[in-house]
Amino acid sequence: MKSIVKFVFITCLTAVLLTACEKDYKYERSIKLLTKNIWQIKTYVNYAENQTSITRNAKFYFKENNELVKIYDNGEIATTKWELCQDADFLLIGNNMFKITVLNRRVMSLRHGDAEMFFVPIKE
Repeated sequence: MKSIVKFVFITCLTAVLLTACEKDYKYERSIKLLTKNIWQIKTYVNYAENQTSITRNAKFYFKENNELVKIYDNGEIATTKWELCQDADFLLIGNNMFKITVLNRRVMSLRHGDAEMFFVPIKE
């Protein structure tokens, strides 16, 4: 009986630890992907109108101090704060909460309501 209880306890503890580590890994990996790249909007989709839109060309810098710097082609600069939620599924930019639908080395997709923005990393 003691060995069964011990086995169940160890199994549960291992499951909890692995789950906790997985969330931390996803969060840290997402932070690294956001901050190590310079991002640019490739496509903006408005699902309510079923169309893509053209946006002003800008470079997005997610700084490690949680500052987002957006630099337009004409040199205009806009800044705000950003924060990645602990589950790494949502990104707060300014006062707007975005669902992260994709985040990897090749693309980042952020959805807010009926709009979705697809970013690609660029070289400077």
